Amino acid sequence: IIELINLMPRGIQTMSMDIKGLVESSTNLGVISNNEENFVFEFATRSSVKSLKDDLNNRMTLLCNKLGVKLDLMDDYPEWEYAKDSKYEKICIATYEELMGKKPEIVAIHAGLECGLLLDAIKGAQAISIGPNLFDVHTPNEHLDIPSTERTWKYLV
Repeated sequence: IIELINLMPRGIQTMSMDIKGLVESSTNLGVISNNEENFVFEFATRSSVKSLKDDLNNRMTLLCNKLGVKLDLMDDYPEWEYAKDSKYEKICIATYEELMGKKPEIVAIHAGLECGLLLDAIKGAQAISIGPNLFDVHTPNEHLDIPSTERTWKYLV
């Protein structure tokens, strides 16, 4: 058990070469539990690049095989790879500038978003994710900024 905990990859694995400061791939040991027969280790693996996620899962599988540990890969969330120089993104930026009279703040986050699911289902589609400023997400204190909600609504309609 100690060997597995120490050898399994965890934390940031790769950083984006296109977006400064953006985590590209990571894995996290979130839960350790046990039942009558086994210890269960639950890792969450994320990547915006499919090949990097596959590589990380393969390394974890190989290590578990070497240690004689059974590994089940579950809850695979589709990646959403950054589309550098996207024509769609340029159109969305121009539209925002026209409506709001200023440049939009463009940020990328290391999280699973619905865009990955949609792009996986609709081959060849392009996507952006927009929304109001959110704070303390996934906590009892989660809240949003009302003025940014108004800007998002104006942009959408």
